[in-house]
Amino acid sequence: HILSLLLDNSLMHPDNLADQYDIFTGKATGPNLHYGEIHTGDFWEPARKHFCGDNYPNNMPIALIVFGDESHFDSKGTLKTMPLMFTLSLFNQRARNDVRFWRPIACIPNLGYGATTKELTRVIHTSKTPATYRLQNEHNCIAAALSPLVEISRRGGIRVTIKSKPVVVKVWIHLFMGDTSGHNRWLGHFNSGANVQRPYRDCKCSTDDMDNSNPTCVYLKRADYYQHIAIRSTLEAQRDRTNLDALLSKSPINNAFMNPEVPLSDLDSGIYGMTPPERLHTTCEGVTKYIFESLL
Repeated sequence: HILSLLLDNSLMHPDNLADQYDIFTGKATGPNLHYGEIHTGDFWEPARKHFCGDNYPNNMPIALIVFGDESHFDSKGTLKTMPLMFTLSLFNQRARNDVRFWRPIACIPNLGYGATTKELTRVIHTSKTPATYRLQNEHNCIAAALSPLVEISRRGGIRVTIKSKPVVVKVWIHLFMGDTSGHNRWLGHFNSGANVQRPYRDCKCSTDDMDNSNPTCVYLKRADYYQHIAIRSTLEAQRDRTNLDALLSKSPINNAFMNPEVPLSDLDSGIYGMTPPERLHTTCEGVTKYIFESLL
């Protein structure tokens, strides 16, 4: 699917590419005075440097923007699926808004359909709840969907000729797009409930910190995830495991995105630093009104 984009001359037309960007080197061809396209962001150069180095004649950076959200095909949500799709960061915003520039990775089915809580409990280890079991199944599916990307990374990229130039395509995921509920599931973060002690998925802020107009966030790292799993495995009592999960507001799953072989742009935080806030479900719900009131 990546090559179907790169080898399509109609899609790779200069009018569709990011402005002031060299697609072969990943470098800006003009001054970056403002944030704009993906390559003007703070995380671009560290990621490009990590995956491509300075082997400009050969290594071509190809960063993926991955989108996922549940799609419902009936009024009760029974016939639903979560398509995972991607486009390339080298395309400009106008092109990325066009469905022709997107490709499917996989469709995650409704994994909870047809299974009662009683049936789920029968097959679940006592350390997991039915909800956690379904979430783990979802991440198992995501891991399978990401396996081709892992294989590309293991092989050192894809050798191909782009615009008459032989290159080695270096692929990584640069950021994830979706809504808050979907991002929470991808990070294994509690969506709601009394046990949510850390309301936001990628930092350690408590509920009391949410109204701080000048917060000092301590962001989560990959090491926090591995530490959580390691500490949890040493706890014998289910109550202690539950209390630990509640303290971190995280489900005890093997997160598909935390596989160290999955190439991600944020080298320190992994997916924790790659799910920017979405505005659709906040702006349209009236929060913008309160934002402006707080600024006056």
